[in-house]
Amino acid sequence: DALPICPDNRYVSVVHYDKLILASTDGSIHHAIDVNIDSCDECQPQWSTNGQWLTYMTDSGTSTNTSLEAWKVYAQTGQATKLNVQNPVSLIASPDASTIAVVTTDQANRYSLQLVTDRQTVTVSSDLEYQGQNYQVFEPLWSSDGTLLAFITDSFNNQFALHLIKADGTEVYQVPLPSLGRDPLKWVPCI
Repeated sequence: DALPICPDNRYVSVVHYDKLILASTDGSIHHAIDVNIDSCDECQPQWSTNGQWLTYMTDSGTSTNTSLEAWKVYAQTGQATKLNVQNPVSLIASPDASTIAVVTTDQANRYSLQLVTDRQTVTVSSDLEYQGQNYQVFEPLWSSDGTLLAFITDSFNNQFALHLIKADGTEVYQVPLPSLGRDPLKWVPCI
């Protein structure tokens, strides 16, 4: 996998020996943050489109709780802020960098999708159900203009559905797609 590089090419991030390192492309290390995870795959560092901050996941670091936590770190200052979500599975920032979509799960393997801004966390879907069954949520995808978010759910027995929501978490639409499979979503412009 390629290293996550800031959109303006000023910084690169890498996980090395339980540290998330933000390095300048001139070769200097700006910040080294303890993440309690030793690979980029688990940490999932992702830059905002404006290059001002990076989201990542880290182990909670307690012996009684081994769940992950979601964090946002500002590149210039190194200030890290914990996002108000429990047990994140994946993170993706909106194109305008105003909102982070976070897929979470609980110990009963129930998934939800939460939208996190600097001011609030909105749970868009909790205990997602379709035809009475819990669903796994696959990687959400923002539209290029950031007004819509799409994600696929799977009921663990290959009953798929496509969900579309507005960026503020309202108007959740659900369309059954039994033959969709686990192919990744992709926005395609209409001609």
